[in-house]
Amino acid sequence: MNMGQYQEEFLLSLLGTLCLGIVAGWALPSLPFMPLLIVFIGLMIWSAWSVSRASRQVWPAFLLTAFFLGLLRMHASLMLPYDDISHFAGQELKVEGRIAEEPQAKERSDGSISVRYCLQAEKIKPSKDEVQPASGRLYVYTHISKDEAVIMPQIGDKLTAHGSLRLPHGFHNPGQINTELLLCSQGITATLMAGKGGVIAKALPEKDISAWTSLLRHLSGVREHYLSSMQAVMPKEDAAAIFAMLFGGYQGLKPELLEAFTSTGIVHILSVSGSHISLLAAVMAWLGSFLRLPGMARAALVISTIAIYSLLAGMVPPVIRSAIMGGLAFLALALDREKEARRLLILTGLFMLTVSPLLVFHISFQLSFAATAGLLYVAPVVREWLQAHRVSFFLAGGLSITFAAQEIGRAHV
Repeated sequence: MNMGQYQEEFLLSLLGTLCLGIVAGWALPSLPFMPLLIVFIGLMIWSAWSVSRASRQVWPAFLLTAFFLGLLRMHASLMLPYDDISHFAGQELKVEGRIAEEPQAKERSDGSISVRYCLQAEKIKPSKDEVQPASGRLYVYTHISKDEAVIMPQIGDKLTAHGSLRLPHGFHNPGQINTELLLCSQGITATLMAGKGGVIAKALPEKDISAWTSLLRHLSGVREHYLSSMQAVMPKEDAAAIFAMLFGGYQGLKPELLEAFTSTGIVHILSVSGSHISLLAAVMAWLGSFLRLPGMARAALVISTIAIYSLLAGMVPPVIRSAIMGGLAFLALALDREKEARRLLILTGLFMLTVSPLLVFHISFQLSFAATAGLLYVAPVVREWLQAHRVSFFLAGGLSITFAAQEIGRAHV
């Protein structure tokens, strides 16, 4: 193999080997870190030597380096700081922090409301100890009776919760999402069940609200406005289900419907993932080509559409990741750089998994990468086949995008 050949295959093999290393690091967490680091440094030296000599050993050297990189990054991700909230699991305590994401509320069968807060821990106070600093994120669960009138706190507000702290757990039913891995990949290391009156919120003073927090609050208000507008013209349950599939969130969903999605293992459909953004970007790129827009105009159409949708979806971390991945890939595609778009997608995946290896277990990242890859690899083949069978360009483009997106969704269900 000559240097510079098979670049796409080489990058794909690196991505696959990195994922194998990450999975191996999760399955073998007791492996000693320092010997792994020494081996990794040796492999890096071997890789550099192979490149300088244009040796045929370049490929295996880089594959082994990627594997051990995945091992090391996974081990580093599993090493939590000494003050992480998870180290206090099994205790009754009081935790203080700031609300990191929009609170999620859903109605229960008895008419009460179950609320989930994502809390960035700052302080904790075990029942018999002094106040201590804490770090990490946790989910705080509480419920509100149907007769109780409560104003929901906003992102950035301070929250004090008292209850039993536990480590995340799941039931591992076949076909369902692994809850521990999912929460771990989101940075959630503990959960707290707060009893009645166990949660006290304090509004953040206006002068302390950052620009980012202000933006997130404004976007939350926009989402609430759109949901209310939909509920005004259709049954509330239908509006909530459609809104959840379009923009994510469980607000207003009937408990029976949410339970059905959960028990069948497709609850991720109610969360924004790369499949939403990739499909939307692909449609905009195809529309730009159909309208014969210049390359830069098509690129502007794709990027602006992704940006607007990301804002409406709340700019939560999974949305931001999906927007970056889909935006870069479809920007190259809109500029008629199909090969570069594929390579850019792979490089983006390599970078994201190196920075945050736990993403390999996150359903949102899996859908983001798989959906974008399907629309870059599968859709062009289907479109060419349809056009070869005398299907019009307009119809072939739409059918190919639909087919690629449908196959990706079927594979994850």
